[in-house]
Amino acid sequence: MATSESDFLAFVARSTAARVAAAETELERARKDRGPDAVHDLRVAFRRLLSVLICFERTLGRARTKRLRKVARTVLAAGRAVRDRDIALDLALEAGLDPDADLYRTLERQRTLRNKDLGRLADELESRDLAGLWNEIEGGIRGNQSSLGETEGRIDD
Repeated sequence: MATSESDFLAFVARSTAARVAAAETELERARKDRGPDAVHDLRVAFRRLLSVLICFERTLGRARTKRLRKVARTVLAAGRAVRDRDIALDLALEAGLDPDADLYRTLERQRTLRNKDLGRLADELESRDLAGLWNEIEGGIRGNQSSLGETEGRIDD
């Protein structure tokens, strides 16, 4: 079945908007909870957002998505620093390392520091910032293609 250009653009808008919304949700969660599961979910949401931005790069426009891609990569890097320590701590316990051992305590301190960095980043990034970046991108598509529906994929505060 052939799909029209307007159908495809609407699909791109809906798909990307859904990824932005999921990233916003996990970012909000990370402001309150930066436990291992929350950090993992934050990274998954931002990886999926980055993937959809790259996948639809030709349609969305590389220049238009640059700022949102940069935000996604920054969140991913901060989350990776925490998540790597989570995994190291789990492996240390699995290997039988005493939680009172210097190595284990060092890993815990590193995780705490990286977690604070992630918290600061989450506080700096407002959900509205992500929605605003997406709305600019989506608005650019609309400006170039009048066939995109009036509210398709738009994120409202």
